[in-house]
Formats: sequence, C-alpha cells, structure tokens
Amino acid sequence: MNKKSKKIRSQQLVQAENVYMNSPRLYLAYFYEYNLKMVSREKMPNILKQLLQLDLLTPFPYNDTSKLRADFKEHFLEDDCINGDLNTYWMTISGSLSYILRGYPKEVPQSQIEWLGWSFFDRYKQYRFLEPHIHNYPVFYEEYCNHEKARIVILCYLFLESSNC
Repeated sequence: MNKKSKKIRSQQLVQAENVYMNSPRLYLAYFYEYNLKMVSREKMPNILKQLLQLDLLTPFPYNDTSKLRADFKEHFLEDDCINGDLNTYWMTISGSLSYILRGYPKEVPQSQIEWLGWSFFDRYKQYRFLEPHIHNYPVFYEEYCNHEKARIVILCYLFLESSNC
C-alpha cells in the first residue's frame, strides 16, 4: 500500500471512529430493508452486481480482536476463542458467496443456508456483550459489517433464486 493509500485509509478510519451508531443491528436492519426494496423493484441484476463488489478478502483483524480480548477479559470464558469462531462464521459466508459467484447457487448446502440466517452474535451468544462496543474497533467493525452485508445479500439472492423470480 503506497503512502497516499495509507493516508486515505487512516482518514477513513478516523471518520469511522467519529461516527456514532446506536448499534450494528440498526445499521444492518437499514441495509436489509434497503435490499428488500431493491429486490422487489429490480430482481437479480443489482443483487448479483452487489455480490460481485463485496470485498471479503481483507486480512483478519487480529489486532482489534486482541484489543477486544484485553478490554473485555473479565467477560471472556477460558474456552472462548473469538478468532476461531469469527473465522468459522466468516468462512461460511465466503464459501456461500463462492458458490454463487461460480454459478452454482443451488449447490449451497442447506446447513450453510441455515447458518446464514443467523448473525454472528445470534450464532455465538457468548459474545453478545461485545455487540454494543464493536464500533470502537474500526478495522474489526468494518470487517464485521462487510461480512454481515454479504450474508444479507446472499440470503436475498438465494431467496430469489429459489423462488425463480
């Protein structure tokens, strides 16, 4: 990454830190409602375009998850492995996306589709205490939102594909 790109990235992170959000759920709820409206008007082309624009190939936010563990150490149980749980969850989303982008949406296993129906904090309830605070960790928050957007768009696409709209 060149100097100019780093400067732009740091400015974006500062802007993200200064944005106050009540909760990630509100942001994602808006995104979900927007996609439902879009789907009802323009069916598949825009959904596929959004899927193609998703960037899920960014590095895992180890620094932020380490900070989360340190800041909330009293809430984590000894057996909790947030990095492993996030990786499993995000790889399920990425795997589902790869089926669609390769032209095999009907091949997405039903168990994977069921996983996509749950947010990370619904799937891994032991981390729910983190949800109101993740906006304080900008790299993690950005990655979390990217994967949640992908999850929602994938579900919309699979729904349309299964209903033959």
